[in-house]
Amino acid sequence: MKRREFINNAAIISAAAFMPADLLGKEAVERNKKNFPNVLEPVRNNGILKEYELFIDIARREIAPGFVIHTLAFNNSVPGPEIRVNRGDNVRVIFRNKTELNHTIHWHGMHAPWRMDGVPYYE
Repeated sequence: MKRREFINNAAIISAAAFMPADLLGKEAVERNKKNFPNVLEPVRNNGILKEYELFIDIARREIAPGFVIHTLAFNNSVPGPEIRVNRGDNVRVIFRNKTELNHTIHWHGMHAPWRMDGVPYYE
């Protein structure tokens, strides 16, 4: 990121702090009513195994009229999609990293050993 972009983004984020939250909240709810929750359907489900495909990539999002930022998106979605499974389901998630950065995933709601749960800087 160039210095000019950094200063511009910092100014935008600072200005956002002074915007009326209620107004922005209502507008966001109306605009995104049909988008949430974004549930990811399995690509395969043979009754024994549910398989999902998930990817991460850099996306551009307009956070306020005329203010575009770069963010990480899962399957082109911010926030990322929900993967809904039941206790006892066998699940496979095929994860593709479309960025040049290293990433980990923390699986909310799933009990997993820390070495398998998105612990940063673990090799």
